[in-house]
Amino acid sequence: MFNPDSLEKQEGWPEANSEGKQINPLQAHELERIAMTSHNEFDGARVASLLAWNRDLWEGVVIDRIQEYCARPEYSAFGSLIKLRDIDSGLWNVDTLYILPARGREAKLEQLALGWFVADEVGFLDKKTSAGMMGASMRTKVLRVWWD
Repeated sequence: MFNPDSLEKQEGWPEANSEGKQINPLQAHELERIAMTSHNEFDGARVASLLAWNRDLWEGVVIDRIQEYCARPEYSAFGSLIKLRDIDSGLWNVDTLYILPARGREAKLEQLALGWFVADEVGFLDKKTSAGMMGASMRTKVLRVWWD
């Protein structure tokens, strides 16, 4: 399993301050899934390590593949099952990282993603989309990082 305590800061990485924030077992599992994923410009091990190193910037992080387009609209409510299709091959077919920033750390988190994640798109979801996807109207700032 992903062990943030074994991380060593890589040359050139931004300065970090973990402020004593711990990574719980469930979040460590998600970071492990991120670290095991790699495609095109997405280097999951690098992204997971940077996230762990900069734990003070976020409260939650998940990686997924949200189906924004479906050839058959009647299936769109089910989301994407591409992960299910590919998992037997050892492929975790995901492309989008969603990060719930720590309060007041949104700009620093966005700078980290823009400067170090080598992503195709980085930006905050609008409040209506964030609230709808999280099932709540509070804490509506969610950073979306997407790789092609």
